[in-house]
Amino acid sequence: MAFKKREKSKAVDAAQTRLAAMKEIDKAQGAVVNYGTDKDPCTSATIGAQCTQIEADIEKYNGLLAQADELGNTIGQEETDLNDASARVLLGGQAKFGRDSSEVEQLGGTRTSERAKPKSKKSTPAK
Repeated sequence: MAFKKREKSKAVDAAQTRLAAMKEIDKAQGAVVNYGTDKDPCTSATIGAQCTQIEADIEKYNGLLAQADELGNTIGQEETDLNDASARVLLGGQAKFGRDSSEVEQLGGTRTSERAKPKSKKSTPAK
């Protein structure tokens, strides 16, 4: 099962468009314009840093998902191998002790003498 990777953030796309405009205004003004307050500045540098951080986090997230996918595939293969080995244990028990032995029952199999016999279906006459 593959996890869904994150694409580029729509918020980052929108912010980068706005960031380009902010940089043009900064050039035209000859200084960095603060769109926030002194306590909480909102400049082209802060917006650019946030965009960069989100892009780095998305890249890290996608890398972790790739690792999870790889580990999930490994676990799936290991489970398949374990199921195969478990089935071989039952077949080996049947070969070693006989198909109707109590050892086969202990291994989780069904003894042949305990299998339900198929019952024939009686047809009802048409009226």
